[in-house]
Amino acid sequence: LHDALPISLIMQRAVINRLDHIITSFKKGIDELDKDFGLSREKVSVVYNGMDINMFKNTGEKRESNSLLFVGNTEDHKKGLVYLLKALKMLPENISLTIVDDGPPKKLTASKQITDLGLENRIEFTGKVDHDTLVSLYSKKTILVTPSLFEGFGLPAVEAMACNTPVVSTDAGALKEVVHELCGITVPPRNPESI
Repeated sequence: LHDALPISLIMQRAVINRLDHIITSFKKGIDELDKDFGLSREKVSVVYNGMDINMFKNTGEKRESNSLLFVGNTEDHKKGLVYLLKALKMLPENISLTIVDDGPPKKLTASKQITDLGLENRIEFTGKVDHDTLVSLYSKKTILVTPSLFEGFGLPAVEAMACNTPVVSTDAGALKEVVHELCGITVPPRNPESI
């Protein structure tokens, strides 16, 4: 049974070829649909996600030196947080990380990884934040890091770039198309040294 396909994939395969047309949010998604489902390229269109740039603007607050930012679900292994934590361990002690998500006691996975790596004094959890606080964090932090193993779009990277904050991101999924070379760099996923 461990080799069986997940039920969600079985359901997708049953439905996808019956659809008249599919929309994906990035060009590489066409290749993935072809590879995973044998879907004809003529049945797929790319429509990029949008974002209101009037809602995400740099606040003019002073940047904090040596401060990294991660925005995402710490319990979702596809977000690649463990690789960012391993990268932080390689960086000088004066570099800190702010994680926009709940920490303990609500979410424990990242907390355990942080403890195992001895990074407790360099990381702060904000919990869930409102829009204004998020924009302030994007505007104040030195760099947003998006170490994802897969992203269908990568909204935090786009939001940070709109706030004039540089981005270090993996080139997984849509991120290679989303992160603009004038605003950030992309690196291979699962590679703390590159991050």
